[in-house]
Amino acid sequence: MGFQFIRYGVFKISFSVIVSLIFNLIFNAKIMALTAQEINRISQPITVLIEGLNPGSGVIIAKNENIYYVLTANHVVKTPDEYSVITVDGEQYPIDYNQVIKFPGIDLAILSFRSEKNYSIAQLGDYNYDRTSQYIFISGWPDSKLPIADRRRVFTAGLLINEAEKAPLIKEPFTRGYDLFYTNRTQVGMSGSPILDTEGRVIGIHGKSEGQIFENPELGSVSRVTLGYSAGIPIQKFLQSGIVLNLNVTRQSPSPLKATELDSIHQVLTIPQLGGESTALDWSNRGNQFYRLEQWQEALKAFDQAITIQSNFYPAWYGRGNTLAQLKQYSEAIQSYSKTTQIQPNFYLAWREKGKVLIKLQEYEDALLAWNIAIKIKPDDYQIWYLRGNLLMNHLKQDQEAIQSYNQVINLKPDFVNAWTNRGMAYYRLQNYEEAILSFEQSLKLDNKQEKIWQLRGEILLKLQLYSQALTSAENALALNSQNPQLWMLKAEILAKMKEYQQARTSALRALRFQPRDREIINFIRSLSSPH
Repeated sequence: MGFQFIRYGVFKISFSVIVSLIFNLIFNAKIMALTAQEINRISQPITVLIEGLNPGSGVIIAKNENIYYVLTANHVVKTPDEYSVITVDGEQYPIDYNQVIKFPGIDLAILSFRSEKNYSIAQLGDYNYDRTSQYIFISGWPDSKLPIADRRRVFTAGLLINEAEKAPLIKEPFTRGYDLFYTNRTQVGMSGSPILDTEGRVIGIHGKSEGQIFENPELGSVSRVTLGYSAGIPIQKFLQSGIVLNLNVTRQSPSPLKATELDSIHQVLTIPQLGGESTALDWSNRGNQFYRLEQWQEALKAFDQAITIQSNFYPAWYGRGNTLAQLKQYSEAIQSYSKTTQIQPNFYLAWREKGKVLIKLQEYEDALLAWNIAIKIKPDDYQIWYLRGNLLMNHLKQDQEAIQSYNQVINLKPDFVNAWTNRGMAYYRLQNYEEAILSFEQSLKLDNKQEKIWQLRGEILLKLQLYSQALTSAENALALNSQNPQLWMLKAEILAKMKEYQQARTSALRALRFQPRDREIINFIRSLSSPH
């Protein structure tokens, strides 16, 4: 969907009318969701084009007198150059590179420009984005050789992938703050684009798309082929930076969508038809678009068409394998991944996904072999190390080797909670309780809402006769789930060891409420009545 620049001089709207419209928007947003067209209109004036060595996009987030501040991806302005910001009305403003603010460890940067004109400022959404099937939108400027006045802004819709679905779906490891993953179609040049929710608030900055540059020797061309999903940085990463700006931030979650809003979004989600002489790359990218929308049969048809045009186009074989895996046609998926690696042996993503599917087929040794090859090709992929650790611990019962894999994950991504958790589990199984405790404590520092880990920590500390610490763990677990009888019994056992028999009895009685005929609980309560 393309959009031309708007010249503000065409419109003659009084200041009072503008203020009235703004107030209406603010108050109505609280009681109604917006259509995709309305969100597009909100995104248009806040999205800017950034011209320079690496063209990109950005979003206007603040204003101080005549200085405007633009948030973008750091890699857009990574290299010193003469950059400029082009606003919705086509005006071009130079950027003082010495004033660019770059965020350490996060792929974000802030640019500033001066203007006496009035430009719209984005509202930022700071809330829990991890919701099932949350629609999001991206507004940005694809790279183009056309004159600036002839370029078109792109507005796309998609689904935000929630936390539970990330591990099985995301193909490439991302760091530097990339925690948002989504199905939106994006193009080169859209790095730095705002990610908007269903009420037009900016919740992140787009920065990457799973894919690679593909050299096609048969056609003598170099193109980009998409292979998976898109990725962005949550706006919270920016808000936590401590940079003081006059921001418009809301912590209110979006309103539920009605049929009208859903219909408008589905219109934007429609994938356009291919025209003219389409190549294998065109069909492969089309297949990936269908794949992102979970239209598996259409994706499979597109990948098959790509292979019909060019039988050695390995990205299409890889996409075909991914699609067949989603259709649970695992043996056929393995054949497609094997064809991929036959054509391109160093394409590590195919080895990685092949390992995942082999797990489904319970072919664990072959899965380990596939992941070992993937690691040789790309040793810094922390997710393969993590999957390898899980395979070794859960299926091959090789706990010590699993710990070595989890150590590699932690070296590459120290804030990966599950790696600390599972390393602790492996140490627990080896009865190395001190190391298990250290791993669990680091895991809980990163995420203290893990009921099972608080419980395990309490059980280990009980074994080590560290009763006060064990009691704290049990109580923290109960704070997360007071309906779990095992937690009440753990607390009761700890209190009994501390010779707090009355409190132990009270906790055991709470457990008995949930399991009134449990003989172990009843016998435990009777034992407390005996002389100690």
